[in-house]
Amino acid sequence: MCKYPGLTRSRKTRWRTFSSIAALFSLLISGCADKSDPPWVDVGIVNRTTNDIAWSVVWLGTNKLEFGAVGLGQKWYLDYQYPITAKATVKITNSQQEEKQCDVDLNNIWPLKKSGKLSFEITTNGIVPRFVEKVKP
Repeated sequence: MCKYPGLTRSRKTRWRTFSSIAALFSLLISGCADKSDPPWVDVGIVNRTTNDIAWSVVWLGTNKLEFGAVGLGQKWYLDYQYPITAKATVKITNSQQEEKQCDVDLNNIWPLKKSGKLSFEITTNGIVPRFVEKVKP
């Protein structure tokens, strides 16, 4: 009795061979794939003052994230593709054209290889970095 109605023996043999090759190929691909996805990090500026932020920029190493005008709200770079360095430099200009620059140490707040949201909160007392770990949907 034939398991594959309508197929001749030569077609059955070809089908089995093709199925075996496809299974072997998928095993090879899955074995070579990198199981650990790189971390994704959203980077943002959050204004917690009563003044508008007219211009803002963050340097992570040599990479520059220019947020521009933030106003009284917040702005984000979603899924930042470059390395997060141990030190960040944040520079802002408020609506009164006062410039503030701050070097921020990220070693204590960002655990390596973790995904989530890294924010720089602008307060009246300075710049506070925060990291909230999130799992990518």
